[in-house]
Amino acid sequence: MKRTDYIVIPAYQPDIILVDIVDRITSTTNFSVVVVNDGSDKSCDSIFNAIECKCKVLSHSSNQGKGEALKTAFKYLLNIANDDSVIALMDADGQHKLSDVCNLIKEVKSGDNGLYLGSREFTGKVPLHNKLGNKITMGLFRLITNIDISDTQTGLRAFRGKLLDELIKIDGSRYEYEMNMLLKFAEKKIPIREMTIETVYIDGNKSSHFNPLLDSIRIYREILKFLASYVTGFVVDYLIYALLIFMGFGLTVSNVFARFVSATVNFLLNRNFVFKSKNSFFKSLIKYTALAVFILISDTALLMLFTNILGINYFAAKLIVEPIMFVFNWTIQKLFVFGKTIKPIKPTKIRRSR
Repeated sequence: MKRTDYIVIPAYQPDIILVDIVDRITSTTNFSVVVVNDGSDKSCDSIFNAIECKCKVLSHSSNQGKGEALKTAFKYLLNIANDDSVIALMDADGQHKLSDVCNLIKEVKSGDNGLYLGSREFTGKVPLHNKLGNKITMGLFRLITNIDISDTQTGLRAFRGKLLDELIKIDGSRYEYEMNMLLKFAEKKIPIREMTIETVYIDGNKSSHFNPLLDSIRIYREILKFLASYVTGFVVDYLIYALLIFMGFGLTVSNVFARFVSATVNFLLNRNFVFKSKNSFFKSLIKYTALAVFILISDTALLMLFTNILGINYFAAKLIVEPIMFVFNWTIQKLFVFGKTIKPIKPTKIRRSR
């Protein structure tokens, strides 16, 4: 029988587990396997030599990251897979059970043209940084898209071949690519489905090449850019506010003028640097102005509450109020001012086959 469905495995510095994974897939299923050697050391040559007779091995001359490894496989499959082919992604470290991969592929075959995730339950002995990291990215994804996904970092995913073109165009070369994939599918309203899979961590997940600092920065880059823009606007706002207070102007006048200047700076930074909006400049400006007026009224009201009623001094009150406005400001700008509105879509939860 011709193999028309594929399992893609990006691999960097793999061990003998990869050989076992490929052996089990090719001996017990009808799926073709594509492994991408993402610039592994020469010491790993024996691993790739052992599997190249059973699967297609694509190689990078140097390490380019998981995102680029996946896109290399997608470009290869673009020439051999058809629109109805099912393509599954799994990791090379043995933390995805083949039974879960097979069940996910079955769901794609019987479902629609969406993205299917093998979502972990995070039960049992799960490293704290993995559990915490998923909670943070899950919260940020919900904040950005208004969509609940229980495991945004899962590497087990599946989809039909007709989505290959779309996936190749998504930005990201390393671990941030997986988050960008979810963001792009949410933006384009491509259905996202979740099937619960078993959580497996081998030796505390020490084989992972995820860099907690650098890769987290890449994953959270969008909100970090907004934070940088917000902090820049806040510094401008606070300096002007403090200067006017020192010069003897009242709280309301000082806050209104400072907010006007900082809002102008924030608008230009967010439109051109953070969200890179392609929407009409004037439409975005009108929406932003309406938001800025609302923020100004809320901000001033809170300042008056803290200073006049609670007795907090003007400078401390400003430092308390600004973080309160941050999340609201981010959400509105992302969804309504500079981006396309994303209607809440609750991903389908698929019961795992036993």
